[in-house]
This record gives sequence, C-alpha cells and structure tokens, in this order.
Amino acid sequence: MTLSKLHDLLNLLTDAVTQLEEACTKNGTSIPDLDKSFNTSSEDFRKDPTAALAANVIGAAALHIYAIINPPQISLFDIASGTQKAAALRICLESGVAEILQEAGPQGLHISDITTINGQDPVKLGACLRYMATHHVFREVTPNVFANSRISSLLDTGKSFQELLSYPHKKYENTSGLTALIGHLLDEASTASAHMWEVFSDPTTVKSNEPSQSAFTKFVGRGKTLWEYYDDPEQDFRRHRFNIGMHGIQKLHPENIILSVYDWKAVPAGSVIVDVGGGVGTTQLCLAKEFPQLKIIIQDQSHVIEEGAKASTLICQTLILNVWHEKDPDALQSGRVSFEDEYCIKILTQLRKAASPNTKLLSMDTIIQHACHDNSGFTDYITGAMPDEAPSPLLANWGAVNPMAYCIDIIMLALFNSRERTLSDSVSLFEKSGWKVTEPDADE
Repeated sequence: MTLSKLHDLLNLLTDAVTQLEEACTKNGTSIPDLDKSFNTSSEDFRKDPTAALAANVIGAAALHIYAIINPPQISLFDIASGTQKAAALRICLESGVAEILQEAGPQGLHISDITTINGQDPVKLGACLRYMATHHVFREVTPNVFANSRISSLLDTGKSFQELLSYPHKKYENTSGLTALIGHLLDEASTASAHMWEVFSDPTTVKSNEPSQSAFTKFVGRGKTLWEYYDDPEQDFRRHRFNIGMHGIQKLHPENIILSVYDWKAVPAGSVIVDVGGGVGTTQLCLAKEFPQLKIIIQDQSHVIEEGAKASTLICQTLILNVWHEKDPDALQSGRVSFEDEYCIKILTQLRKAASPNTKLLSMDTIIQHACHDNSGFTDYITGAMPDEAPSPLLANWGAVNPMAYCIDIIMLALFNSRERTLSDSVSLFEKSGWKVTEPDADE
C-alpha cells in the first residue's frame, strides 16, 4: 500500500514538472535559482495559473514523500526544533549578516571576516549560519565561507551594514516591510508562542478569549497586552517595526486579488463598499483605482481594542495616511475613501441592522481548510468559499507548502487569544449575526 502511494506521489510530481517546464517554455519564464538573490522577476512564472498549480503539486508531493520516507523520530525532532531555527535566524537577522553578505557578493565571506564586521563570535555565529544553510537559508560556499541564497537575500534591508550600525532604529524604514514582519515574528510572536502551553494548561485561561489572558500578555508583556506593551516608550522600536511589518503582509498575497473575487463592474456607480477589518486599506488600493465611481469605507478595530491605547491608534492612522497618500492621494482628498474604527464583535450585527434588502456582504478572509478531503457538500452552494483541494493522495489543504494560515492561527492565539476560523465556524457566525449565507447572485 505504501509503495503504491509513493508511486502515485511520484507520478504527480513527474507530471507537474513536465507541466511546469511546458508553461515556462511557452511564457518565456524560468524557475529561479536558489543560489542567486531574490528579485521580483524571478517569480514571473507563477503568473501562469498552470505553472503556479504545478509548483504547488511539486512541493506538496516532495514533502509528502519526505514525510513517508523520513524516520518519524527525525520528523518530530525537526518540528520540535522550530524554536532553535527561529533563534538562529533571528541572530543572523539582528546582526546584519544578510547585508554583510550582500556587500560581499556571490563568492561569499569567511565567518572570521563576517564577525570582524559585526562583532559576533565566529564559532557561535558560524553554528547559526551553518544550521540555516542546512535549510537553504544562506549558503556555505566552501568550508566556513557563507553567501546569501535566494531565501536569505529577502532579509537584506537594502542598507549597508555601516548604516545599520549608525542608525539601528531606522533598520526597517523605507523597506518593503517583509523583513520587519519576519523580525516581529522572530521576536514578540516567537517568544509568546513558546509559552502557549502555560496558558493552555491553566484552568483560568484555557478557555478564555480575552487578550489580557494571552500568552504574550502573561509571559512577555508582563501583564500588558500587545498594544499596551507597544505604548511603552521603551518599545518604540518594536512598535515601529510592527507597523512597518503589517504593511509588509501585502507582499504575502497577490496584489490584485480583490478584483478577481467579485463582479465589481456590476456594482452601480455611487455604491458604498465597506471593507470590514480592512487594516490600512492596501487591499482596497487597486479597487479604488479600477472603479473610481465607488465610495470606499475601510473599517477596522482600533489598535486599542478595549485598553484605550491612544498612541497605537495614532500610529495606525499615520501609517494609513502614508500608504494612501503615496499610492492614491486623490481618493483620500476627495472623501471617496475614508476610515472608521469599530469593535469586531459588534461589526456583523451592526452591519446587518443597517443593511437594506439589496445590501450584499462579501466575505474575504482567511479560512482554515481541513487537512482531509471534505465530501460533505457543505461548501457546494458557496462560490469561492474554499480553494480547490489538492489531488489525492496529497493532503487536501496542500500540506506543508500551504502553511501560512495555520501559522497565523497559532500566532494569533499566542498574541491575542483569538484565532482564524473554519468555513463552518464562519457561516455560523454570520447566521448568528442575522446574515443569510447565499450564493453571490442572491439578494443578501
């Protein structure tokens, strides 16, 4: 039985490689080189849906085969060593290794030369770099000589190491935000996640959804929620990094995804689009440009939640204005796009009360997909409710090539005591709030 599954997985992988090769030849694109620095054009092959699907199949099949063949104790050890991976990566990030190696070029730099520049111990930093190189983050070109890989090059802020040394508080300014996001995950999120069991095992907090009883609040913030923690002047750097990192989240999603999920051309001119939970509004930027006849309100909870952290609100507002003034200033100045704060727990109910018979609620959120195939038919009448399941015998949710939503789920638990939802949970929430879940062409 196992050999049969291996053959099935191998066939999937082989067919997908052929499809990927054909798509790249047709489109004049190529698969990026792992040993070269990242650039946006290296991802052009993914713009072809056939190539993108083939890439997912290849990754999922390869990792599934690895899970079958790898000794289970080694697989468990690899998962359990996640904290060590994060620690090693953070040391490399904070000590400016990516920037130093970017200046050195593809030939790399000896560990003794790296540590002469950043002041680290060559043996200790060498251990971290070699551990990362084992996972293709950085490359060990020759013994003790390291260079950036396609993955580690994303840690490069584009600044010289001397600039980082002179202005450490400006490390993430004028960057895409992705490196800032990684810095936040390796710092606050990682530390809080390490203490989740203490919250899960405490009878007073195990079933709580209060941010004041999250792992972060109890073990990192020392009684302060994340927003209260960020209001402390001593945490200015972390707060600033977090805000830049939130802007960087858009790099993890297709830029114009909002345009493909609904027939916006059918929406009458002058209609009001309310983006509930819209953050700084990056998702709506392309919608505002493509359909200037629509009025857009971006609505989200204040970063204060219930604790009254006014400074965080001001920071959020400043970030919002910067994003829109840079990308589409006319939309703000004309009043066609505006921002409002509201508590999440009240939003759906209040929207339903204010809705007219012709109001439509379009849900566009992260949904936790089951790892098994779902034959219940529960989602059949909800167009776009779930992504396509992976072909058998792959895990239905694409397994380890699709980890982001599940990782965010754990991070939200660690930081805020909240979590993402499965589709059935979301439908239940909508219906309890008075909304009827229908097909997109229905009246509600």
